[in-house]
Amino acid sequence: PFLLRLSTTRNERFLLCLIAAAAAQCCCAVRPDAGEDSPHDGRALLNVSDAAALSLKQPLSLAELFSSEFAARAASSADIDVRPSDGKGPDVVHFSMVFRDFFGMNFKDGSYTADILIVCSWEDKRAASIVKGEHLTLSQESASKQIWMPAMAVTSRDIQGIEVISTSVSIKKSGNVHKVQRVIAHQKNKFSIDEYPFDSQTLVVLIASSKYMADEVKLEPFPAKGAGSDASRVMDDAFKGRGFELQGFKVEAFEETSGPLVKSRGKMELIVKRSPAKFRAGSLTPAVAMTLSSYMVFWLPFLAPFAMPRLALSIISFLALQAVSSAFTNALAGVPGTSWGEYYFQFWTVLSLWTVVGNVIMEYISGVLKLTELATRIHSEMKVFFPIASILGSVVCSIYPIRWTGVYVAYVLIGIWAMCLFGRVNRALLLGGQDSLSPVSHAKETLGIGTAFAAGAEEEPAAHSSGQELPSSGDGPPKAAEATSAGELKVETSEAAKTTEGK
Repeated sequence: PFLLRLSTTRNERFLLCLIAAAAAQCCCAVRPDAGEDSPHDGRALLNVSDAAALSLKQPLSLAELFSSEFAARAASSADIDVRPSDGKGPDVVHFSMVFRDFFGMNFKDGSYTADILIVCSWEDKRAASIVKGEHLTLSQESASKQIWMPAMAVTSRDIQGIEVISTSVSIKKSGNVHKVQRVIAHQKNKFSIDEYPFDSQTLVVLIASSKYMADEVKLEPFPAKGAGSDASRVMDDAFKGRGFELQGFKVEAFEETSGPLVKSRGKMELIVKRSPAKFRAGSLTPAVAMTLSSYMVFWLPFLAPFAMPRLALSIISFLALQAVSSAFTNALAGVPGTSWGEYYFQFWTVLSLWTVVGNVIMEYISGVLKLTELATRIHSEMKVFFPIASILGSVVCSIYPIRWTGVYVAYVLIGIWAMCLFGRVNRALLLGGQDSLSPVSHAKETLGIGTAFAAGAEEEPAAHSSGQELPSSGDGPPKAAEATSAGELKVETSEAAKTTEGK
C-alpha cells in the first residue's frame, strides 16, 4: 500500500498490484492434498487497500491475475477519476426527487427544511467488472473508491444545511449504476410576503454536480411515464398538519451560466398554498374582538359616572390590539415588503385610536365648553358612523390591487368627521354667546388685547409729564382709579372682540 501511494501513473499502479499479488502467492501455504474448497488450495488472498487504485477482497489465483477480467477490473479501479464518456461528450445522469416531508419555512432566514430522496442513474461499463452476481450494492464511501461517481449534491442548501441519512449505490452486471440518497436539507429559498397570510409559495430544490461542468455531466429527469419507482413525486402526507396544501409540482433540467461557471442543474418546484386557519385563530379573531370592544364605548351612557369606564375601555382595547399586531409583525420583521395582514392591522389600529381621541374630544366639549347636548348627540352618531367606516375600510383592504389604500380611507373619513365636528362646535358656541374656536378669531382677539395694553402703557408717561400723581396701592383713591382703568380696558376689549366677531 505504501508503494501504491507513491505511484503516479496507471501502469505503475497496475504493476505494483501484480507484484503484491505474486508475493502473496509465493508466501501462501500450499497443500497438494487439499480440496478445492479448502482454505489451503493454493490460492492467495489479495487485499490491497488503496482508495485511489484498487480495493479488492476476492481470492485470486495466479492464472486469474493475468486474465483479461482482472486487467479490466484493475483499470476500472485506476480510472475512477476518468469519466466513462471521456473524449466522447458529456455523461448523461438521469435523476428524480421524492419530496418525503416538510418541516416548515422561515421568512426571516429565507429558508425551509425538508426530507428529500434523490435518485441518480448513469451508465459505466467499467463498473460491471466488480459485479460477480446480478448486482452489487455498495455504500457511498466504498463506491467512491472503486467506481466513477458524478459527485451529485444539493446546491440550494444553506451553509452546513445537509444531513445525509443514508446512501446506497447499486451496480448491475450491465454497467448501470443506481444511487439513492436520503437527506434532511435546510435550503435557502426566496419568499414573497405580499399576500401573506393568504399566500402561495414556490419551494425549489436544486441539484448539480459539485465537480463537473455542463459539457462533462448533463442532467436529465427520469420520464414521468415508464420510470416506475424512480419517478419524481411528492408523498401524500408530506404537508399534512403543516399548515400548507400542495397545489402542484414539476421536475426539469436546465443549464445555468454564471460567467465561467456553466452547470447542468436539476430542479424540483413545488407550489404550496398556506391555510389561513392559523391567522384566523391567532390574529384575525382577537383583532376583530378588540375593534368591537373599542366600538362598545359608544354604547355606554354619556354621563359623568361613565366617563372613566368609557376612556378605560377604549385605551385597553387599543393596547390589546397593539399586542396582537406586534405578535403578527414580529414573524415578518426584517423581511422586505408589506404583507396583507399588516394592512389590516394598520387600519384597525387607526380605528381604535380614533375611539380614544374621540372620547377625549367629547369630554372636552361637554366639560370645558359646556356643550353637553352637542357632545351627547355626537356620541350617539358615532354608533352609526364607526361601523360604516369599519366596513368600508375592511372591504378596501380586502381588494388586492388597492389594499394599501385602506388606511388612507380611514384617514379621510376621520378628517371629514373632524372638520364637521369643528364647524358644529363653532356654531354652537356662537349661538350660545361664547367665543369661537376659530384660530383666526382667537388671533384677532389676542391682537386687540395687546393693542389696548399698549395704549394704556402710552398714557402712563403722559401722566408723569403733566405732573399728575400716579395711583398708589397704599390708599383708597388710587385703588378706585385702578379698578376704573381695568373696567374701561375690559369694556374696550369686549367691544373690540364683538366688532371682530361681527366682521
